[in-house]
Amino acid sequence: MKQTNKLEKYRVKRKFTFKQLAKHLQVEGKSPASTVLKWCKGTRIPRPENMRAIYRLTKGQVQAKDFYEF
Repeated sequence: MKQTNKLEKYRVKRKFTFKQLAKHLQVEGKSPASTVLKWCKGTRIPRPENMRAIYRLTKGQVQAKDFYEF
């Protein structure tokens, strides 16, 4: 069973929808909410520019290393 990742925990704690989190992270494209959902569920890894935005928004609570399993 896969653990809930830190970005998902951050989203739930702040009571953000995927769409709201996408807006805060300035995610663009066809379906920003779907993109953020995939990051939160661990099926996709954000690109470096998105990781920087996540780091800034969460004030370092969510880092690039949090998206990789060791």
